[in-house]
Amino acid sequence: MALRDVGTSALRVGVIVAVLVVVVVAGAFAGLQMGGPPPRDGGPTPIDSCTVISNSGAYELTQNLENRNTGTCIRITASNVTFDGNSHRIDGIGSFGSGGVIVGSLDSRTENVSVSNTTVTDWDDGVRYLNVTRGRLANATSANNRVGLAVLNGSGVTVSNTTAAANTVYGISVTRDSRRTLLVDNTARANTLFGIHMVGTGGNTLRGNRAVANEYGIALIDADRNDLVRNNASLNRIAGIWLSASDRNEVIDNYVSNRFYGIYLADRSTRNRLASNRVVSNAVGVRLVESQRNLIERNRIARSRAEAILLLSSDNNRIAGNQLANNGRRVAIRESTNVTRPGGENGSSRTVAGSIP
Repeated sequence: MALRDVGTSALRVGVIVAVLVVVVVAGAFAGLQMGGPPPRDGGPTPIDSCTVISNSGAYELTQNLENRNTGTCIRITASNVTFDGNSHRIDGIGSFGSGGVIVGSLDSRTENVSVSNTTVTDWDDGVRYLNVTRGRLANATSANNRVGLAVLNGSGVTVSNTTAAANTVYGISVTRDSRRTLLVDNTARANTLFGIHMVGTGGNTLRGNRAVANEYGIALIDADRNDLVRNNASLNRIAGIWLSASDRNEVIDNYVSNRFYGIYLADRSTRNRLASNRVVSNAVGVRLVESQRNLIERNRIARSRAEAILLLSSDNNRIAGNQLANNGRRVAIRESTNVTRPGGENGSSRTVAGSIP
């Protein structure tokens, strides 16, 4: 009987030890998947290496991640996640197809993910939001990547107070039918091609952004019903704001000053409204090529080296209420019909003495 009791006790001890081993191993695996050790005192889960975040919760980066040779450094696949970079850097080696911070996936939608306070450098895509609803990126920098930030098939994504600089193609790119994207108070600077790039998307708002020293400051391609308000598109090599095959956009109260074109509409862009913009020190202030039924009104256009307003093969446009000062030529209309200019030959686009600030 005593021997039987001893055997039973030993069996129980063995079972308890085995259970503890399983718990420890499972906990370690969960830590790897979720980004590191468990939360400290109920706070965010600390992350000190590249990882996959597959559970909801708050996470924080605890150190710089330098020269990481991996496909993706921080991948977030869970919804309801907050990732705080704590001003740390996520740095790669520039490998093709790599990503610094990737939120979402092709397979399903991810919701309510916030990334903030980090610098992402030397990746193919610095930051990518894919199939994300109500995502946020704030107070971040994405530099020296191929693409600084990409939003693909997003809904209600907000990007604010973020800098995209010296990326080899785009600074900020919004594509694949993304809707209700809000870009506010961002800087897209010294990117090789586009500062802010929107393709095949609509219903988005760009407000208070700076797009400077790019090839094109802000480019809309096949993008409809977007609002561009109070942006600064200056010192770009070709154009400040360029619309190609884009319809029914509101371009209002922007400041544009660039090497060639201030605001440039092309490729059958129609029914866009260009209003109350300050267009200063461009070669051509406002240029339309093969673009119809647009409204150019109440803009202040000054110091254009050639034309203040130039229409080429662009019919049925309306020019009204603009203030023009110290331009090489005022309004030039070539191979364009049914252009409405209230007030006579110069329209109500009146020439004023002195410069316009």
